Amino acid sequence: MSSSKPALAHAALPQDRPDAERVWREQSASAVSRPALGLAVGLAALTLSGCIEPMYGPLSSNPDLANQLASIEVSPIPERMGHYVRNELIFDLNGTGAAFTPRYRLDVRLNEQVRTPIVDTVTGRATSASVVIKADYRLVSIPEGALVTEGSAAAIASYDRFSNRLANVRAARDGEIRDARVIADSIRTRLAVVLGAPQVAAPVAPEIGATPVAPPPVR
Repeated sequence: MSSSKPALAHAALPQDRPDAERVWREQSASAVSRPALGLAVGLAALTLSGCIEPMYGPLSSNPDLANQLASIEVSPIPERMGHYVRNELIFDLNGTGAAFTPRYRLDVRLNEQVRTPIVDTVTGRATSASVVIKADYRLVSIPEGALVTEGSAAAIASYDRFSNRLANVRAARDGEIRDARVIADSIRTRLAVVLGAPQVAAPVAPEIGATPVAPPPVR
């Protein structure tokens, strides 16, 4: 009786070796590409960092932007909504509370509407409402009164209505306060863009009777 010996598995080694070599090559290529990818991302971030400037920090074009915003005097705005908007503007433009000599005056005119888009068909009462605010603003210099910029901003805030009248009044006040914050933030951002823009010097007109200077020849 002859005993059978188990077959050796070394015959499968030539088939496994190409797979191991392929995996090693893929891992080597991945290890090489990772530093290159990191270097490319770093160079891109370094390039883009020179294109971004802080709006309220020191700027090379206008380093006095923060002081200019703080020197804007906000004229009184009538009605309760005007009180909310004016307080938000004063805080946004000069949140430090320090006193600055007014260099600009900001005039704001508001238009408020209350809409009820959803009405209960059974009771006939509105289940929600929206406070729509439109603000027209003008920024003029002091004391010249020259117009610097003007524009409009709008905001809308919705709230639920209930059977309790006091709850509806409180919800409407909260909607007005939210609108006031949006309006003030929008106006402040637009004023910062205008005041932070590079100041281009106006061309100097030649004196009467002066000999005009000819431009250099084009070569």
